[in-house]
Amino acid sequence: MKLISVIIPCYNTEKYITDCLDSVINQTFPDWEIICVNDGSKDKTLEILELYRNNYSEKITVISVPNAGASAARNTGLRLAKGDFIQFIDADDVITKDKFEKQIKGFSDEIDCVVSDRTVKSVDLSETINEFNFNEINNNPLETAVTKIIITGNPIYRKQIVDALGGYNINLKSSQDWDFHIRLVLAGFTIKYIPGAFYINRKVEGSISSNWKKVSIDAAELIIDLKQQLEKSPILNNATRQHLAQIYMNSAIFCKDKTQSEKFTLELKYWANGNFSFISNKYKILLLNIIGIHKLIKLYRYLNN
Repeated sequence: MKLISVIIPCYNTEKYITDCLDSVINQTFPDWEIICVNDGSKDKTLEILELYRNNYSEKITVISVPNAGASAARNTGLRLAKGDFIQFIDADDVITKDKFEKQIKGFSDEIDCVVSDRTVKSVDLSETINEFNFNEINNNPLETAVTKIIITGNPIYRKQIVDALGGYNINLKSSQDWDFHIRLVLAGFTIKYIPGAFYINRKVEGSISSNWKKVSIDAAELIIDLKQQLEKSPILNNATRQHLAQIYMNSAIFCKDKTQSEKFTLELKYWANGNFSFISNKYKILLLNIIGIHKLIKLYRYLNN
């Protein structure tokens, strides 16, 4: 058996952490450890974690650190992990009881990461809101990593590749998952898709990820840092370029800073390279053909800011 280290960053999740922990404890695959990183919680999260640690002292580790965000907490847990494989889980999410058993079978000597599908459910987990399928990732890993969000807990990774990537970028306030998986693909690590929605993402209102404008702007800044690596990738395709152009258009329109908007507009032009097929609105297309992209951005900034 191979040990799976489950790393759970916890910040004020007293409402949800029991469901999360139980979903790991009830796995049909028995070889796991849980590392809970209490990220400066101010509610009863730590009390609940300590109760579980007392009941499962050989399987669960709890460490408390000053609040520094989920990425830093994941990296802290990673340093303590003893397993051959890593499973990250957000404390308000859950996994199906067969996740480890199904995904671990996807690994061979040539595979570094196994990805499956995920489901988004209501806060009480009673209603399915959305479903995301990643069956194209084997054939188009970079396009999938850029155009879709592979949520943190969706895959299982070999620990050595997470270490090689340096874990999560602690300087990012959002788009951490996006950054991590784009870097994973660009580094040449191999991914295998196993069908099945084994990760259940609880939709909690007010989370950073629910503010799509901020996420888009953060993502736009991030891609500037990854631009050179992306351009060097032999698997960069037009669909990926068009998606990046779309991100830059949204960010140029909705960011508050005029200078930042001008920077994003230049990046938009770079990735689009004269192809604006990502714009589906016929009125925007008409205006684009009449006044050009710079004036189109300025017009929509005026209408939206």
